[in-house]
Amino acid sequence: MRKAVLLILIAAAFFWSCNSVCAAIVRFHFINVGHGDAILIEREGIGVALIDAGKPEAGPLILDYIRGLGIERIDRLFVTHNHKDHVGGVPMILDSLDVGIVYHTGMVHDWEEAQAFRQYLDTGKWPEEILGAGDVPLKDGDLEIEVLSPLREETEGKAADPNPNSMVLLVKHGSVRILLPADIYQKREKWLIGQYGSRLKCNALKASHHGSRAGNCKDFLKVVQPDVIVVSVGPNDWGYPSKKTMKRLQKYCSRVLRTDRDGTVILESDGHTLKIVEAENIAP
Repeated sequence: MRKAVLLILIAAAFFWSCNSVCAAIVRFHFINVGHGDAILIEREGIGVALIDAGKPEAGPLILDYIRGLGIERIDRLFVTHNHKDHVGGVPMILDSLDVGIVYHTGMVHDWEEAQAFRQYLDTGKWPEEILGAGDVPLKDGDLEIEVLSPLREETEGKAADPNPNSMVLLVKHGSVRILLPADIYQKREKWLIGQYGSRLKCNALKASHHGSRAGNCKDFLKVVQPDVIVVSVGPNDWGYPSKKTMKRLQKYCSRVLRTDRDGTVILESDGHTLKIVEAENIAP
């Protein structure tokens, strides 16, 4: 009898534990850093991941934002590619927060921000890992991050074109899915369709390449079928986002948000549904 009761208690505890994990709220902060990307994945006050860190001048803003949430550690730092508006603020993040591991594509370039990033990693202070399609750098209960692109052989140790070869991440929290395609172009979007097909269907999408004409093709949007699209953009010299692209995004999605107009966008997932949380405009 005692054994039976004990088994029931263990089963109940296991059931409660599983449901507690599944019920954990995960927030996706698309931080308004001006022109650039900085996406924080936070689970109940824990800095699960930071994906890119904007331009160098965005570093203090990102740091203040993260610390404002009471976070002093980032478990995983992803650098999708080493253009200034994605990697520029990384040195400040590495200097100021406890960072568990740095993930990147292994691309090598000679411009200032790319060299600064490489020099930081060469100190050996932070573990690093080169990722490619098929890698799953996070699998923790119902939260998972999968790399969809690029192929590792396309970027490791190579001066590959950064935008089309930038890291594409699929984040899954229970049944909620968010696609983060960094700065890829339409050719790579069509490659993703050929590789993954309906697996690309997601609740939310970060618009490719700041909403430029180079990305966000209609075939890609028709496959992804997002309920929410976030355009991470700010003042720039290239006319991003494209008016034509914005019309296309609005045609295929009922809710399109822009960080330059709507401020920091926070999406909140309970593992079953995704909702938009209001946030103040924090960029200068």
